[in-house]
Amino acid sequence: MGERAKAVVIHGLRDLLGTSLITALNARGFDVTRAEQTAGPAIALVDLDVPGSSRAVGRAASRGWTVIGLASDDVAVAAAVAAGAAGCFPKSAPLPKLTDLLHAAAAGRQVMDPAERERLRSLHVAREQTRQTWAQRLEQLSPREREVLQLLDGGLRAGDIAERLFLSVATIRTHIQNVLNKLEVGSQERAVAIYRAMVVR
Repeated sequence: MGERAKAVVIHGLRDLLGTSLITALNARGFDVTRAEQTAGPAIALVDLDVPGSSRAVGRAASRGWTVIGLASDDVAVAAAVAAGAAGCFPKSAPLPKLTDLLHAAAAGRQVMDPAERERLRSLHVAREQTRQTWAQRLEQLSPREREVLQLLDGGLRAGDIAERLFLSVATIRTHIQNVLNKLEVGSQERAVAIYRAMVVR
């Protein structure tokens, strides 16, 4: 790797993929180590599919490390780039391509096209703005409307919800219409999708 060789810190990869990756990278001349044992420059490989990955990216980037995210979807990639990742790599891609990327990072070369980085950063900002809008609209729901929305998410229909809450079907339909109006959506399916994206973990 030359004079600019860096340690490779693995974060979040504790499954078979992580074990295989560590073995393969060590065999290819990389010094794979733990974060707490690394004082100097490093390349951090962060599993973007685990909770807290964006914070891990931010912490590693703030230490001056080159951060590369391993992801299976573009939402995680956009969040990682916004948090400071230098580049991202699909988990399904072959290992030789990842080692090429690590060699490029160790040599101080860019690992992601600047235009692509900006596109992903803008995508993340737009998603976060949408999430804030949804959060504000959900806050407008009354406790009963939120309860009805939760039951809709559980697959219940208006008649089932009316029985469960000891209310008339007409009253439940009024609550559902209020939910749609406050969320500014045209269908129960869309309301449930917003609820799931914002509330269900």
